[in-house]
Amino acid sequence: MKIRVTRHLAFLALIIGVGLVARFYIAPYTSGSDIAQFAGFTDTFISKTFCFLKYTSSESHVGENWPYPWPYPYGPLLVILLSVPRMLATTPVTHFWKDGVYYVYVPMDWIIASKSVFILFDTLSALTIYLVVKPLSTRKALLATGFYYLNPVTIYISSIYGMFDAVAFFPLAFSLLLFLGRSNGSLRDTVIVSSLAGLSVAVKPNVILPALVIAAYACKPFQKDAKRIITGVLGFTTGLLITYFPFELTCPGGLLIYYSALKSAGTPGYTPPLCYSFNGFSSLATYMNSKTGGDFTWVTENWWMPAFLLSILLLWKMLKERFNAEFAVENIYTSYLIFLTTYWRVNYQYFAPMMGFTAIYFVSGRFNAYRRALSIAYSMYVMAWFFMFPVSWWGHAHIENPNYNVMSLLDSISFMVFAEEAYLLYSIILTLLGYVTLTAFLLPVKQKCSSQVLTDPLHPVLYLSLL
Repeated sequence: MKIRVTRHLAFLALIIGVGLVARFYIAPYTSGSDIAQFAGFTDTFISKTFCFLKYTSSESHVGENWPYPWPYPYGPLLVILLSVPRMLATTPVTHFWKDGVYYVYVPMDWIIASKSVFILFDTLSALTIYLVVKPLSTRKALLATGFYYLNPVTIYISSIYGMFDAVAFFPLAFSLLLFLGRSNGSLRDTVIVSSLAGLSVAVKPNVILPALVIAAYACKPFQKDAKRIITGVLGFTTGLLITYFPFELTCPGGLLIYYSALKSAGTPGYTPPLCYSFNGFSSLATYMNSKTGGDFTWVTENWWMPAFLLSILLLWKMLKERFNAEFAVENIYTSYLIFLTTYWRVNYQYFAPMMGFTAIYFVSGRFNAYRRALSIAYSMYVMAWFFMFPVSWWGHAHIENPNYNVMSLLDSISFMVFAEEAYLLYSIILTLLGYVTLTAFLLPVKQKCSSQVLTDPLHPVLYLSLL
């Protein structure tokens, strides 16, 4: 038994080790545009501290010396986490105009410092996935961990482009771990699970649907326990707002400016460039506008209609299941797929949490092999973009002295697709595949339930073990 445990831990260490080597080999020599902007945001936080929210609008970029006129639509936790590495890596971002071209160069110390935070949470997320799945079997836990941590999507997002979606996914995954493996059904558990779900939304709002689903399961609405439901709602609200309280209490009025920045970033419009747009209908509207000059904003403005309809169908499914915990992972996965399929502007970094949800679902999905196959097909198609896009662009776009060995490595695994029509077709197929997958998940099917009796309803993880 000791040999088996040691072997499994060795495999886990191998997965994490290989993933870390891949990440840290590439990370210092690549940078997306957001890394440069994060330096500006964090510098403002360090100088303005709890008045930071008053500087989150796009109008602040000139006075605060941000490289780009982009607002800050994220929760305060991002700049709080980045403030310590920024105080250690103080080299300023260089940005200037020359011969009509705008240059933005990010110093290596800041690239390493900021990406270290993202890679840390990437790693914590992978380990949490391992712990979530481990009660099923260690083999499946290793498979799920490897799927997430050695995934080109997650490596690209945390270590090539540099984005913090793993920071938002981690508290969500941890709340799922506590929900599935909690030792009792106390109100304290409900508070903790709901608060972590709310905190994930406070990091980045795009995870709101799966966060609400997890919080709903924690509240156990079909037990008709009003106290538990109220506790869950208060816990979720607290987790959502707790990082904002110090800012608003110390410097009143910042939340209104922050809300304006959030609203500005979420206002539907066109989604150029097409190579980085992953809603097929939005991409098509953008392409048609560029070619004909016609007004196609009605396409993006009405994104909420299918999102609302699909969310109602998911809620109806959960109600019919009476919020049975054995379907929790499946419904969490479905809720995030609804967001990715319907939201008017989907960036590639949004797929990092999807890789996590897929990793957990495809090894724990109990009933429908067709659904599990579709979940893998969808994720594999998402991965295909990584090999289409000339990823080496991020090895020189913001790097003043490029590492050509790293760029050559990235070029060697890329099909170097440049035609915008190819990305238009890709995003249309991706969105249609999303709708096909959602149809399979939301339509009622006959389930073949196990005859095994669950004797301890306070351990929902036992449901997942009936494979």
